[in-house]
Amino acid sequence: SVPEDKGQRTFNFTYTLSIPEIPEDAEIVEVFLPLPISNKQQEISNLKIESLYSYAVREDPDYKNKFLYLKIRQYIPEKLDVSISFDVKRFMVTEKKYDTLTGNIERFLLPDKLVPIDGSVKAEAGKVANPGMQPEQKMRAFYDHLISTISYDKSGTGWGHGDALYVCDSRKGNCTDFHSLFIGMSRAEGIPARFIIGFPIPDYKTEGGIGGYHCWAEFYIKEKGWIPVDVFKAYRYTEDRDFLFGNLDADRVAFTIGRDILLKPEDEDIDRLNYFIYPVVRINNVDFQNFEKSFNFKDIDIRP
Repeated sequence: SVPEDKGQRTFNFTYTLSIPEIPEDAEIVEVFLPLPISNKQQEISNLKIESLYSYAVREDPDYKNKFLYLKIRQYIPEKLDVSISFDVKRFMVTEKKYDTLTGNIERFLLPDKLVPIDGSVKAEAGKVANPGMQPEQKMRAFYDHLISTISYDKSGTGWGHGDALYVCDSRKGNCTDFHSLFIGMSRAEGIPARFIIGFPIPDYKTEGGIGGYHCWAEFYIKEKGWIPVDVFKAYRYTEDRDFLFGNLDADRVAFTIGRDILLKPEDEDIDRLNYFIYPVVRINNVDFQNFEKSFNFKDIDIRP
């Protein structure tokens, strides 16, 4: 179990994008960066955006995720830097912190591009769920099943996309993969479930860089609301297995919800985004990958 002094955590977070060299033939540069929002589980304050160019704050139509949108059409610079910083008061999530809002709940019963709810995903759920089980019992059975039958393994290709069929077949992956299969199995049984992505905050130090994202899932039970699970962290830290079904530690910050995210509904050339946590850069209406990204945190001392 997680000790009481980890009931909340306050820290500053910095998200930085750097494009060191913009191609000479660039006529349009577009940048999309996700922005965190406040809710029952985290309070975001002192948001500061550093950019030499004007930007807008938008939200996607399906999930209402907020993001920074920057577009440069004239006088294209040789390089571009954008930085976002903010303070986070993140709470340990127990039942009193569950989200109980049901807006868009039907969407979380439908398949995603890489998370089908039929075929082998439905068969996987059927192997574990017994007809007499209550919904929450089914979800615990799925959770225990995946922890014991999937391995954290980033060898080869295919991992990291949140491809539920890949996980079904290979029995390996990272946090996106673990949770995609969990979500697919849940939806296959008619239980709404959703994908949440953000960053882990190391619990063994008070400041420093963060190597990459972390994600988790929530499923909906009418009597309680959205119940969180971190299948991947429970796999890695077996002593927290019971805690991480229905609770979350405070060592994280959430950015966006959902899969197949529509960043520009008005532009049919932009495909839906598989998930949204890293920068999206487009030059001349084509995805551009030659950029650097970094993420840093520093705990804020709030002792009296």
